Amino acid sequence: MEDSPIGTSVITVSALDQDSILDWNHFFFSIESGNTNLSFAVDPLSGVISVNSPLDRELWAVYNLTVTATDNGSPPATGTTAVIVTIGDVNDNSPELTLTEAQVKENQPQGTIVAKLNASDSDLPPNQGPFTYWLVNPSTDRAFSLTPDGVLFTTKCQNGGTCIPTQDGYYCHCVPGFEGRLWSQWSTLRGAQLWL
Repeated sequence: MEDSPIGTSVITVSALDQDSILDWNHFFFSIESGNTNLSFAVDPLSGVISVNSPLDRELWAVYNLTVTATDNGSPPATGTTAVIVTIGDVNDNSPELTLTEAQVKENQPQGTIVAKLNASDSDLPPNQGPFTYWLVNPSTDRAFSLTPDGVLFTTKCQNGGTCIPTQDGYYCHCVPGFEGRLWSQWSTLRGAQLWL
């Protein structure tokens, strides 16, 4: 996992030697290649491969380590094997909104859709959504509402009224005699924030 502490054991490699001299069956292990950022270390005597530096799956998801075992023979003989380490994902990245500004003209009817928010996340499922949206700092006059799935729409009626989501969209009802309109000439959503 990408949040594994330094020193966490990953796997143990071992070796066999067909030579008859028992003393030659002691091995020295090393990582020959594939160890990007020195992310792993191998104990030269036990063959235990452990985490050596912080891992980040979004930067490097798979390591293909070439591990060498060298015996005590004279002359020494070596053998190699490939150790593939796949880094597991943790929820260590915050979602980012792909749209952070929207505009709506004045005199639009209540329930006018202003924007459909989307977000991206570098983590893997299930750590990358689905996302739930809400307004962290809604306008003081409650001119807008945001659905949990990211639809931003106008809700302001000058003298009251309600706006509710339905299967066919948003139904807005203002008190009789008023056609729901926004107070300002332009209303702008800036710096939208997404919270999980």
